[in-house]
Amino acid sequence: MFNATLAVLTDIKVVDSKAPTLPEAHYFEYTAPVFGPPPVVALPDSMKKTCQRPLAWLTVMGDDGYWPLATLPEPDKDSNNATSGPEETKCPSGGDEPSSGPNVRSTLPWAKSFSPVPILLEPSPFNQLVIAALVVVSGTFLYLIWRGNFKSMLQQHFALLSDNTRGHLLGLLSLILIAGLVLLGSPFSSTTRWPAIAIFGAVPCLAVFTFFNLRARGQSQAAVIVVLASVVLSSPLLWVSRTHHSVTENLLLYRMAWLQSGVSPTLPLLLVCAALFSWAWFNLKLHSLFDYRSPLLPRGIPELPSNDLYATGAYSLTFTRSPVFWAGVALMLGIVVSQDIDPRSLDGTNFNDLYRVSFMLCLVLVANSIFSAWETWRNCRVLLQHLDRTPLRWAFRRIEGFSWKPLWGASGVDLMGAYKPLSRSLEAFKHLQNSLSMNLLPYLQGRVNLVDNDLQQLRSTFASAARSSQTGELRSRHDTVVYRMHTLQKNLAVACSLVWLLVLDQVWESDVRLVTTGKQVRIHPSNALQIAPSNESVKTGRTQLEVDAQSICLAEEFISLTYLNFIHRVLLRLRWLILAAVSAFVLLLFSVKLYPFEPQGRINGFLILLFLAIASVVYMIYSQMHRDATLSHLTRTKPGELGVDFWVKMISLGAVPTFSLLATQLPALNRFFYTWLKPVLDALHRS
Repeated sequence: MFNATLAVLTDIKVVDSKAPTLPEAHYFEYTAPVFGPPPVVALPDSMKKTCQRPLAWLTVMGDDGYWPLATLPEPDKDSNNATSGPEETKCPSGGDEPSSGPNVRSTLPWAKSFSPVPILLEPSPFNQLVIAALVVVSGTFLYLIWRGNFKSMLQQHFALLSDNTRGHLLGLLSLILIAGLVLLGSPFSSTTRWPAIAIFGAVPCLAVFTFFNLRARGQSQAAVIVVLASVVLSSPLLWVSRTHHSVTENLLLYRMAWLQSGVSPTLPLLLVCAALFSWAWFNLKLHSLFDYRSPLLPRGIPELPSNDLYATGAYSLTFTRSPVFWAGVALMLGIVVSQDIDPRSLDGTNFNDLYRVSFMLCLVLVANSIFSAWETWRNCRVLLQHLDRTPLRWAFRRIEGFSWKPLWGASGVDLMGAYKPLSRSLEAFKHLQNSLSMNLLPYLQGRVNLVDNDLQQLRSTFASAARSSQTGELRSRHDTVVYRMHTLQKNLAVACSLVWLLVLDQVWESDVRLVTTGKQVRIHPSNALQIAPSNESVKTGRTQLEVDAQSICLAEEFISLTYLNFIHRVLLRLRWLILAAVSAFVLLLFSVKLYPFEPQGRINGFLILLFLAIASVVYMIYSQMHRDATLSHLTRTKPGELGVDFWVKMISLGAVPTFSLLATQLPALNRFFYTWLKPVLDALHRS
């Protein structure tokens, strides 16, 4: 109103030339925006009027003010100006002189009076921080895929192996990093050049090095797919790096350069990439549990399922093969589409379609992880129930050192800790050999020699200090380690079956221990094992009955530790599947809520239902785990009961997704968190 009134009054002819004149109204806040640094030349009078022509704007309310969305009517796409006309009357689009910031007026004399505030398209400080973090993660990723080995907790997930699933997950991680870097792309700036240089350098490095790494793993087809997908994902950088854009395109680039604006279309897609990366990372970790090195269960035990040896293959699958699950996925996607739940945005149909596909993909991955966790626990529970029906349940009570703590931790437990039950079972097997009589050892001697040979081969491989620069030799060494570990697990499972059938079956037939406690060991003399007395038994004066009882306890301990080696990994798989689902859900939740998607009501309702479904499945899994008799014996808790410790840990596990959901659904809580974060965002905005 002020500028309009001045414009009307200045058109009135003044009779007295000595009378004070009103200042001329300048429309620099309503003219076509100037992108980049301001022009370095003064404007002639013929251009000032054209450059100050009022322009209709479409703005949107962000987190810290109004942000430009588009101009009405849309300007000529071949120009940076809202008006078109003769070449000599077009407004300049910026020179080579830098400006001090995106919201600071140029210091040139003409710009103070006749030019709009120049809009720089360089990334904001927060964007630059995210770009630097992604570049560091990308460099670390490239280092690990080439230097992965079995000597550290982290590098073992990236070991150079002939493993198709591992290669596919590493290729997926590389593509997700490329997509994240492309989303943060911005035009080259004369003031801040390193972000664009870093992005345009990191993207081809990721694609090329991943291609050669997958080829070194013997997966040429996957390598070609990764390269083609990288080309498709990086193609938007050609559009970003163009020298001329329309005003609407420049406004889009401007909002993309400010993630903390609340209306940046980059932020939801970037959070979707983070959700996919989190899901792929946890699946890579759990695949290391059940790759070719995974433990194998004994076979041929009448009291247990007959396909134990080969049932472990289902745990190595990344995607479930259940037709019930995929039918449910089709139904869920149909509901999302038919009920108009899929998000719609301010940035047009292309962005809507891209985010819709990403949103549904994340939903499928979250559902797959939760269903796989339930399926894994259901199969493991059957095994635990079978074990509880055998006298072996008493041996689980005697095992010490097992607790729930590693399974409730933020990262579960590292893969090195997962081999602890294996080392204990090997030690128990060695003690059992020393305790058994000579008439039973010939039945086990063959497997004893095989186990000893596998251990010797593994120790020699790990102790080898030679490092080869040839990827083929390194891959061959890693494959040898995995193969030896597989044969060790297999020979140990066969030895476990022999001990069960040759030693424990005949003992349990005449066992007189109490059924409920397993105490008061009594062995009938006619069925006693023929165990030769050792020098130690002679010196200590132990009776033959005591030696028999010790052999029985060692046999039961060896078999129970062999089963614990498998059960422990299944529980860790459950943990990482749940973490994959929960982390992806939380990131997907923020992706939807940190951008003004519509329809908000249906999206909120769907996310709440999804949260309740995940929470219900997680509660059922963990509550049944804590009530299980065998696991309760291992953890020294009461079977069938949920103690205070369980509820405390359950609340701590669900704290992050619960508060995330509340923070996005309750405006009061959202404002409370925003008051704490706003000073940091303001500091980044002003820097």
